[in-house]
Amino acid sequence: MSAVAGIAASFACQQPRVDLARESAGIRWDLLSGRIVYARWDQPISSDPRGLMFLIDVPGRRLTVVRDVSTRGKPPSFESTGWAREVALKPGSSTVAFTVLNESDLWELRTLALDSGNERVLFPDPMAHHNFPAWAPDGRLAYYANGADGEQLFVDGRFLMNGVGPSRVAWMPGGTLIVSLPDSTSPAALYVADPQSHSLAPLVVGTDIFEEPIIDPAGQKLAYVRRGPGADGEEVWFSKIDGTSQTRATHGYADYNPAWSSDGSAILFARFNAGLFVYDLATGSTTQVTEGYADAMTWSP
Repeated sequence: MSAVAGIAASFACQQPRVDLARESAGIRWDLLSGRIVYARWDQPISSDPRGLMFLIDVPGRRLTVVRDVSTRGKPPSFESTGWAREVALKPGSSTVAFTVLNESDLWELRTLALDSGNERVLFPDPMAHHNFPAWAPDGRLAYYANGADGEQLFVDGRFLMNGVGPSRVAWMPGGTLIVSLPDSTSPAALYVADPQSHSLAPLVVGTDIFEEPIIDPAGQKLAYVRRGPGADGEEVWFSKIDGTSQTRATHGYADYNPAWSSDGSAILFARFNAGLFVYDLATGSTTQVTEGYADAMTWSP
């Protein structure tokens, strides 16, 4: 068992510093399904800031704390060790991948088993940051690495390609991926990358930054985050899977971590310091579905 294995198991025995009744009061159970995991760095008591991770079990109408750790900031950046910055639920399982800043000031990749509470480090590397985990439907795990060899994409600990931007990827049928990477006009545009042929095809391009792509379960639509001079804040957009019919879903806020409903009719996303929201594609309406804010969110509908 690793040094961090079983850490989360002890959290269930601790009294979390959060009022779960109040945290769950604003959840719109009728608009959600499946399981949602969200995380935040909670600092109401400066002497004891906490890294919290919550599980919303929609069928069971239950909210639980699945990770509760003491964190601390270190100069000069004051970024905190221990809190989860990105989260990703593994399809068809009770495992969530996430990233934390370790004691060596490196972002490392970990998994947490929601049923047992066991936590472990994946693909340890003393020379590189690991961020933005993204599970394939078959259980492979892609992630972004930034170290001595530059910005790279890895899958299950093996190098896949160079030059990717700091963003999660979206898995497509047949092993291709949608990646965010710089080109001649944008610091980050969306391309379809084929690891077998080593080819890249433009998908969503422009002068803005396009990142966090995610494909709906039917493989027909794409959601992503757009920011830059052509965006009003950090916006959620969606399009057809080929990048056409681009439509803005949100504007005027800092919105991130889009996730599709099971039927592709709605997009769940996090809004900075505000909670989780659902955008309905048919009506164009946005509804707040949680009051507890999230630094990171993932949904298995």
